[in-house]
Amino acid sequence: MLRKLLLLSLPVLYIAVFSGVAAPVLAQETAQSGATCDSTVVVQADDWLSKLAEKFLGDPLAYTAIFDATNAAAVADDSYATIADPNVIEVGWKLCIPAADGDQVTDDGQMDAGDETPTATMATGLGEEMTLTLKPLTESREYQYCELVFDYGDAGSDIYSTSPLAECDLEWWDNLDLETLAAGFGANQVIKNGPQWWSMDEVRVMASEPMDVGGAPMNFGAHLPPGTMSTPKYDVFNTAKYQYLLWQAGKPTYQLVDPDGFVYVVQGHKIPVDQMASLGDQFQSLPEGWSYQVVSPTEDLIFDLTPAAPIPSVQDEFDQIYIRIPEDNSADADVSPDKTVSEQDYSTTRNLRYCELLFFHDDAGTFDVYNTTDNECPDDLWDNMDLDALAQEYGADRVTQNGPEYWMTDSLALFGSQKVTMGGIEFRFGVTIDSSAVGGSSLYVPFSPPKNQTNTYTAGSEVYELVDTDGNVYVLQARKDDVSLESLPTLGDQMTQLPEGWEYRSRVLTEDLVLVLTPDTPNPSVTDEFDQVYVQIQE
Repeated sequence: MLRKLLLLSLPVLYIAVFSGVAAPVLAQETAQSGATCDSTVVVQADDWLSKLAEKFLGDPLAYTAIFDATNAAAVADDSYATIADPNVIEVGWKLCIPAADGDQVTDDGQMDAGDETPTATMATGLGEEMTLTLKPLTESREYQYCELVFDYGDAGSDIYSTSPLAECDLEWWDNLDLETLAAGFGANQVIKNGPQWWSMDEVRVMASEPMDVGGAPMNFGAHLPPGTMSTPKYDVFNTAKYQYLLWQAGKPTYQLVDPDGFVYVVQGHKIPVDQMASLGDQFQSLPEGWSYQVVSPTEDLIFDLTPAAPIPSVQDEFDQIYIRIPEDNSADADVSPDKTVSEQDYSTTRNLRYCELLFFHDDAGTFDVYNTTDNECPDDLWDNMDLDALAQEYGADRVTQNGPEYWMTDSLALFGSQKVTMGGIEFRFGVTIDSSAVGGSSLYVPFSPPKNQTNTYTAGSEVYELVDTDGNVYVLQARKDDVSLESLPTLGDQMTQLPEGWEYRSRVLTEDLVLVLTPDTPNPSVTDEFDQVYVQIQE
């Protein structure tokens, strides 16, 4: 089955509090056989090598490249077919499509030429690690696909799609036994999403290898944290994804315009294309001040999306997702520096001071977090920052300070951009967060912010923990400036709001404690009455 990383027709909100970034980790991988597969394809009825060569490589005579690459891949991986005669291929065979001379994706998620195919890892609702690679669909306009949502309750939801492997088989789709499918996958329920059609002319998505789901090939493409599918219609949310989308000049795009003039273009439409031009007449709950329009752009419209810069999105009353077209020439455009992030490793962080700046963008419903880890934000600079000037410079509605704080980890790996200097202090951009989805405002109430970081506490170090009534243990991540290091062993004596049955404790580790926090799995956390965050230790 194939699977796609970015669910285009359901809200995918990957949110983090800084100490992490909502993005899967990219890794460059190629086949051990020596063959480089830019993508894989499972043979369908009426497929032949020259047809596939024209579709994926742009030249029907390049069928020999698929022939050679597949046989080379089969040497190390017997899931690939061994082709004896290039004139004979069978339905169900797995073929290796080699890299063409066109664009690929670099390790920062940006499309570029000549690099090896990147991969990303993502955990499913059952905890299985899946490897995803970039898959192109070069003729995607009006390509019909279907998605299945596997609901795992508090463990989130998994998304399976027929795209880009094959168009949706509607007879199979109509006869799916969802209860049996849910039982087979250990899910609470399975929900159909589709059929629908891509609206753009080319799409590249992250997808796993094909697998069987209910008797048809599909691909796992995304895991959603719990609660991310309940965003109200026409409310802006932010999706974090690796994706390349292209609408060709002169072809119709279907758009929503909000009262502030922001324009959103539909990605996958569930309304048949012959009704999309007049869809505006069918809206019953379009908010006041919003409008619908059909526009044929004079230039190609291209999105090159990465999780480092989540894209504002809305869902209409027909369950169709629209993404915002950047207003690069607008006076209100965000002028912040490059937000491309990479892993930053810090080997000595115990009691390391750091500060954060939060840049709020009210129209988008988000805020950007910049962190000083590796720079201790001196008081004379921190206390005299001109927040109004920073807000104006970065196109934000306001800027607030968070900190100083002190890491209680012994070492740390987290994601950040290149350094940028503000008010004389060096910061790294860490993440864009959906304002409405941030938890932790209620003391001692668990919330689950997706993160992408590794917290390490070494053997022999003292850690400070909260234990709830169910025996769940939460370890202190960082202390506040007004909570001294010396007070931490007995801080519980000062807690006047600790819930009945909860315990505060300190202990010395006998072995390393390593918390690997990823954006696709819940990371339960709690906040104490001193505004300090504790992260649950999970087995």
